[in-house]
Amino acid sequence: MKYITLLSCLFSQILYAQHTVTNKEFNLTFTFPDTYEKEIDEYQYQENVTYTCTYGDFFLMVETAKYDSAMYHSEADGNIDFDLHYTQKEFIQSTRAVTISSEPITILGYPGREFYYKHQQLDQVTFKRVYIIKNQVIEMTVITPPNLAFSKRIRHFFNTLSLIDIPKRKTPYITYLSEEEIKNRPYSVDFSGESEITNKVVDDYLDKIQVLMESRSLGDAERERLMVIYTPISTKKTIDDRRKWVQDQLNQVPRFKINTEIISTTEIENGLEFIIEYDLMGKRVWDKRRVFFNNKGYYTLSSIQLAGSSESKVTVRFFESFKTK
Repeated sequence: MKYITLLSCLFSQILYAQHTVTNKEFNLTFTFPDTYEKEIDEYQYQENVTYTCTYGDFFLMVETAKYDSAMYHSEADGNIDFDLHYTQKEFIQSTRAVTISSEPITILGYPGREFYYKHQQLDQVTFKRVYIIKNQVIEMTVITPPNLAFSKRIRHFFNTLSLIDIPKRKTPYITYLSEEEIKNRPYSVDFSGESEITNKVVDDYLDKIQVLMESRSLGDAERERLMVIYTPISTKKTIDDRRKWVQDQLNQVPRFKINTEIISTTEIENGLEFIIEYDLMGKRVWDKRRVFFNNKGYYTLSSIQLAGSSESKVTVRFFESFKTK
């Protein structure tokens, strides 16, 4: 895969009027929010097509390539996770991007990963989704200022991707929680309003674990929210493993947040309750978390509010109402 610099993107191709792209040769379709440009390249070992679109402060790109060699293949022997990370090697080296997060994803059971990067020398963040479908690599990119990192447009664009005339993979790369498991989730809580559920899978050392996130945005929608994160516990996990997980939730905060300060920590049954302060989209926030485990899973309750503001009745009710089943 080839990459672009973040300062300029030069494509001298025809500008199209449609927003939905369908390429049967590469077995994919997706939708841009505005007009787009297309570039086709042919190399000795691959065929490559790139689509780009600029929409306000968003730069969007879809690049796909089919490899004649065994460089990338979803069914090849070896570590598919290594191959997914390897697709990012040139991008990271050329832009000096810092990886904030990397999560496994899938489409029709084929392996993929979603990456979130910060840039040391530019006021930009980059989100990428990359998939390996047989001998084809599909990479979707969104570059935007940090203040738009939580924009729903990013995920909406990613979710427009569909594969054409490609059967489901016989052995899924990852498996999400079922609709029945989500419906019968082992807790109850009062969000004092409509909540949104996200079903995902994350890395856990040498394993991958299912995660259910339920959240509701409050007054400042990008900075104030309530959230419950539930993860089923593997029977392989010992009590010591579970206690270590609780401590890790506190220890890893500085890695993912900016200018973090731990305000307080309190031990609770099988867990911890702590308040942390950090920068979020240009403002300081307080994040109150309660993390604990029982025989069914791990739980994280989180309320984020602007630093210095009073805890609302909604937040108090949220914590007081939470019960496990």
